Amino acid sequence: MNEHLVVAEGITKNYTSGTETLRILRGINLSIPQGVSVAIRGDSG
Repeated sequence: MNEHLVVAEGITKNYTSGTETLRILRGINLSIPQGVSVAIRGDSG
């Protein structure tokens, strides 16, 4: 049986500037099993 430490489903992220919306993430799913090391990084470090 796979036990998950983190499960996230349907992740979305939008940025709005004035009347415009930029969709960055649409329906992202993430699962991290116990005992696994994960790093998520971007331009900001």
